[in-house]
Amino acid sequence: MTKTASDRYGPAETLLSRVYGRERVELAVTRNGYRRVDWHGRRSWLGVDPETARETYQRYCLHAFVVHLFRQVWQRVAGG
Repeated sequence: MTKTASDRYGPAETLLSRVYGRERVELAVTRNGYRRVDWHGRRSWLGVDPETARETYQRYCLHAFVVHLFRQVWQRVAGG
């Protein structure tokens, strides 16, 4: 299977979703594979292997969590 434009922008079913403050990460399945959506709304095609897609999703979740923690610490230090 190969990536098509609809895999990035077309319909998909959300399998997993995590939210950390303003940061949101989704793992979705399309007709030809998997994609993720980050907190900016950017979409990336992750391929057809479910294990690789899940590992990539978990890395993005970790990144979103770290960004969220950094924002919280920064707001406390800045007095906001």
